[in-house]
Amino acid sequence: MQRYEPYLTMQKWRLLFLGLFLILWHIQPKTGLANNSKPRNSLHQADSLFSQKKFNQALHSYESLRENGTQETKRMLFRMAFLYEKQSDIPQALLVLNSLYNQTGDQAILERMTELAEKHELQGYDEDLSTSFHRSFIRRKRIITYTLLGLSIACCGLFGWLGFQYGRHFLLLIPILPIGLTALVINKETRLQEGILLQKTIVMNGPSGASPMVQSLSAGHRFFIDKEVGPWYQVRWNTDQTAYIRKTHLQTVR
Repeated sequence: MQRYEPYLTMQKWRLLFLGLFLILWHIQPKTGLANNSKPRNSLHQADSLFSQKKFNQALHSYESLRENGTQETKRMLFRMAFLYEKQSDIPQALLVLNSLYNQTGDQAILERMTELAEKHELQGYDEDLSTSFHRSFIRRKRIITYTLLGLSIACCGLFGWLGFQYGRHFLLLIPILPIGLTALVINKETRLQEGILLQKTIVMNGPSGASPMVQSLSAGHRFFIDKEVGPWYQVRWNTDQTAYIRKTHLQTVR
């Protein structure tokens, strides 16, 4: 029986590592991709209308596809931004460009947003280093997560084998670090919530209509949203100033 004890012990550790793998795999991030609730030919039809210069119909088709959760393409968003700008609907153009920039990180899109904002004297489009890093992390979260997941599994196998082989059971504690980092990255709320004014509104100093007024602003200004307070958004204004805007006046960026 003694000759089988090492084998049985190894089997026990294998089951433990398999259990850890299944736990990490279960908590992996979701893809976050939109469901295509419209057939692909609907997008083709919208593209065809755009090519025929039937811009109003094309924009209506693109808007319908977007509202119904159709997977957005880079070309679709580019064309929507162009059509909104052509209609002088700058807030909507900036909203679509912002969404596109969040997905791609294309600096040319950021430059176009900044150009439009400066031309129409809109604030909130300056990108500091921390904001740029945050966006970059969000876009690469899946890669970082799977890298840590692979490292966790490798560490479990390596140090489990070493601990069993040399009787150093404390080595089994080493994989806790990459496992903990993986769980932290997966569960950390990393979304950078932004909103753009779609109508003229008054920015308040508190979440109440009776609060002192901070400033009256036209449509198109962008804010970073900290949290929801009833029917209000608590936002950052002029870099570090806290202010409040009614939810109905602010369209969040996808």
